[in-house]
Amino acid sequence: MRVSSWFSMEAIEKIFVFSGQQFSNLLYIGLTLLFACMYTFPSVQVYINIQLVASLSAVFFVLYILRSFNKILLRNILLLILGYSSLMYLVAIPGDFKYGFLHPALSAWYFVFPGILCSDIIRRGNRFNIKIVAVVSCILLSIVLFNSVSQLQVNPTMMRDMTASIMDKDQKVLYKLQNIGGFGFSYTCGMLLVFTVALLLYRRWTFLWRLIIWSSILFLAYFVMNANFTTLLLLTFGVLLYTIYINIKSTALRFIIVCLAPIAIFTFPILLQAASEFYSGTVIGDKLDRMYLSFFGEGDVSDFSGARSQIQLDILKESIFSPIWGHNVTSGTNAFLYSASHSSFLGTLLATGLLGLYFHYKLLYIVFVNCTAKYKLFWKNIILPVIVYYSFLSIFNPAETPELSWSLFAIIPLIINIIYINKYEKLEN
Repeated sequence: MRVSSWFSMEAIEKIFVFSGQQFSNLLYIGLTLLFACMYTFPSVQVYINIQLVASLSAVFFVLYILRSFNKILLRNILLLILGYSSLMYLVAIPGDFKYGFLHPALSAWYFVFPGILCSDIIRRGNRFNIKIVAVVSCILLSIVLFNSVSQLQVNPTMMRDMTASIMDKDQKVLYKLQNIGGFGFSYTCGMLLVFTVALLLYRRWTFLWRLIIWSSILFLAYFVMNANFTTLLLLTFGVLLYTIYINIKSTALRFIIVCLAPIAIFTFPILLQAASEFYSGTVIGDKLDRMYLSFFGEGDVSDFSGARSQIQLDILKESIFSPIWGHNVTSGTNAFLYSASHSSFLGTLLATGLLGLYFHYKLLYIVFVNCTAKYKLFWKNIILPVIVYYSFLSIFNPAETPELSWSLFAIIPLIINIIYINKYEKLEN
């Protein structure tokens, strides 16, 4: 009787349904990890461009996420992308559907898709899936980090050479094929350094977790200090100070820090001189030395501000003439200013005006909040420093890089989810 029950139609149907669910879940996780490779591995990015990844992610969204995704949120996301792309098509690059509308729309979707995918992974509630995606993503970034640090021992200016177009194109591709990161990866490491320090300060950890967090901090800090990007160094250091301050629980200690702040400001030139001597003989050392000399009127002001700073000032001046809608950036001075802006904020302001800035940052905000709104307990101490870091980064540099996108919208929310679940499980037990 028992044996015959195994071969009943109901039993066979359950087996097939269970097997189908398992296969669907395996395929879902496999494709998710494939997207992780597309966003984090430079070698994969050589063969697959942004537009192709955006198209593939849209198909994935329709097949796996659309049915259960918040329809109001989806409507808002699509309207913001449509608004931004329409401004690019009507004002910034008028009449060019491919580069004026299609590419901006695909790029916007590409950048926020990790957040959409992350929210779906969390919604499904499969803890194994959450952990495997978070762990594999961290491993992928660690591989790129290890390869990059190893290459820095051979060529200390490699990162800057790749970014400044000094390096031969074939050599740059060769580095990418070896999974060596560049500009975007460097600033991603700065953001993750801020995040790991915030994690360390937030609560007491077991010995194993302290070992993992401290190892990550030291490795990331070493990379940030040797990547030869001045803005990366100053931005990361400044946000780290802010992170430490907001995580201090003693009111008396906070008061002491506030009192010491004016002293630190007055002694800033001395600290700058010490930093320039520490980096003597490097690009960062030269820049810091020019900054130090400018405090005493000995430096060349134009050299200190640099051509890039002058371009960014020109963008602000030009934006006054069309602050709402932006400008045509296909020819003339505006075309040069747009291509040389080296700033997500200023480039968007010049091309699409204040309205475009609203569409752009509102899109990033609603997707990020959708991933992290549940964890209000962590917003002030852990999530806010990450937001501050990204906000300043987008003002001073291009911030729409694949590694940064995957880390901001996927890795960080997934790690916070794991911590959140473990914390409340212990409280319940």
